[in-house]
Amino acid sequence: IKTADSADNRQQPLSLTESGRTEVTTLDAITTARYASMVRMLPAHIHAPLLDAMERVEGAFGTDVPARDPAPYLLRPHRIGDVSLVAQRSIASAIEEFELGGSCETVMLTAAAHFLNQYDAERECVWIAERSGVPVGCVFVRQVSEQSAELLLLHVESQARGIGIGRRLISEAIAFATRAGYGTLQLEMLDVMKTARLLFHAAGFRHVSEAADARFGPGVQRQLWRVALRGERSGE
Repeated sequence: IKTADSADNRQQPLSLTESGRTEVTTLDAITTARYASMVRMLPAHIHAPLLDAMERVEGAFGTDVPARDPAPYLLRPHRIGDVSLVAQRSIASAIEEFELGGSCETVMLTAAAHFLNQYDAERECVWIAERSGVPVGCVFVRQVSEQSAELLLLHVESQARGIGIGRRLISEAIAFATRAGYGTLQLEMLDVMKTARLLFHAAGFRHVSEAADARFGPGVQRQLWRVALRGERSGE
């Protein structure tokens, strides 16, 4: 429909007729249904990562993305194949995020391999954080001695951060170590891991010592942290 512009007779604004608006609404509905059908054909565990990716694309173009509740997550013990998968993600994320030296991969892979080779289900564990069927985080507890255990390879995928998964993994690791009867739980981390340091400090861990470790890069300090537990075998 052409209408006259009262402010400028040279302009003739166009607008849709009622039937035109109905047609546009119908086409929008058809398009939405078509894309919904395509998404339903995908495996269920792809849905959450797909939605996260779409939101990042919209955000990159400055589109206001409506806030939504994060998908729920669950913690579960590890299954066959989990350890190699989450260890690889933990290593790749650490190297990229903190720009660590190449030897970092060797150190962390060695720790994961040692865990698998010496695994004791009664005194060691891996917790996997899973969202929409996809692992998004992990933490390992490994026996060091009869009285001491080590927490290692804590990791949360970037798209799953900010909803408490890291704190929950640390809490579950402490709870398991306590039930297993350890007197102390320790961990090693790098001084560049500032967010992790805050989480561990809030959970009761305290800084014990540190030393330079060139395997992770020039100037990087490897720190030892420890928390006392009240395990059955701790004598407390």
